[in-house]
Amino acid sequence: MQPRRASALVAVALLLSLARVAGAQTPTARRMVQLDYRLEFIEAGCPSERDLRAMVSVQLGYDPFEASARERARASIARRGERLVGEVALFDEAGRTLGLRNLDAASGSCNALAQTLALDLAIAIEPAVLLRAVAVPSGDAAPEPTPVQSTSAEPAAVSAAPVLRETPPEPTHAIRPSQWSLQLGALGETGLMPSIAAGVSLVGEARWHNTSAALEAELFPYSSVPAAGGRIRSILTRGGLRGCQYLGPFGFCARLDGGVLHAGAQGIVNAQHGSLPAASAGPVLVAGFRPAGNFTLGLGAALDVALLRNTLFINGVQQWRAPPFAFAASASVGWIFP
Repeated sequence: MQPRRASALVAVALLLSLARVAGAQTPTARRMVQLDYRLEFIEAGCPSERDLRAMVSVQLGYDPFEASARERARASIARRGERLVGEVALFDEAGRTLGLRNLDAASGSCNALAQTLALDLAIAIEPAVLLRAVAVPSGDAAPEPTPVQSTSAEPAAVSAAPVLRETPPEPTHAIRPSQWSLQLGALGETGLMPSIAAGVSLVGEARWHNTSAALEAELFPYSSVPAAGGRIRSILTRGGLRGCQYLGPFGFCARLDGGVLHAGAQGIVNAQHGSLPAASAGPVLVAGFRPAGNFTLGLGAALDVALLRNTLFINGVQQWRAPPFAFAASASVGWIFP
C-alpha cells in the first residue's frame, strides 16, 4: 500500500474512533460548548483565551463557544519543571467526562503546544475536522472507508494521531490548585513595633491559574528603643491570610493578619511585662521570578492598616502608641511543588 493511501486509512480509522467518544452529530448541526481555558503562567507564544478561540474557530469554520451551552470543553497549559503540559477535556451537561487528551512537550515553544491543543479541541468538538487535518493529494483518490472493528470498551487507538480516551467521571466543580509553593523570606518593617525591626516569614501558597491563596507566618524577634531611663524590648509574632491576582510575574494582593506583641522593660524600676493583641489588614504588591527549574525568587511591599492601635505605658506614662499605618518590605526564596 502506498504511504499516501495509508495516511488516508489512518484518518478514517481515527475519525470513527473519535465519533464514538464525542457523540454522533448531524451533518448540519453545529455543536456548541462552553470554554474553560486555563493558562497557568505567562510566556511568549502562549495564547490568550481570545487567541485560542480564534485558532479553534479557524479549524471548525465557526465559533463553537457559547457561555449558555450545555456541554463544556476544558483546555489548559501548565509548566511542570522544564516541561510544558497541556490538557483537553470534554464534559456533558451533568459534568461527566466524555473524553480526555493529555499533551506533554519536553521541549519546544508554547505556541507549538498551543497549535496541537487547538487542533485536539476542534477534533473533540467536531470529529469531522480530522479529515481536513490529513491532506490527501488530488491526484490520488482516497480509498473507500474501512470499518474499524473493536471489541473493547475503549475506542480503537491509532498511534499515528492523537485519540481522545474515555476516563472515569470527574466532579463537576472540582477545586484543585494547579501548583503549590513554599517560600522563606526576610522582612523589614516600621510601624508595627516601637522601632524599625527585621524578621523572617514562611508562606505556603496554592495557585489556580492567575489567582492564589496563601497562609503566612511572621516573626520579628527583636525591637529595642530607649524609654524612661531604660529600654523597651518587644517581640511580634503574627499570621494571616493573603489572596492575590497575578498579571505576569506581578501579583496584587490583599491580606488580613493577627498576632501578639510581647513587650518588656530593661533598666526601668517597677516596669511590667505584657502581651497585647495585634491586628492589621491592607494591600500587598508582590513580584515572583523563576530563574531555574522550580526555584523561585520573590519581592514584596505591604501597607498595613492597624485594626488595633496598641499603646505601651511605663509607670502610667505613655511611651509608645502604634501609628495608623505600617510599612513592610520582603525578599524571599521558594520552591514550587507541581
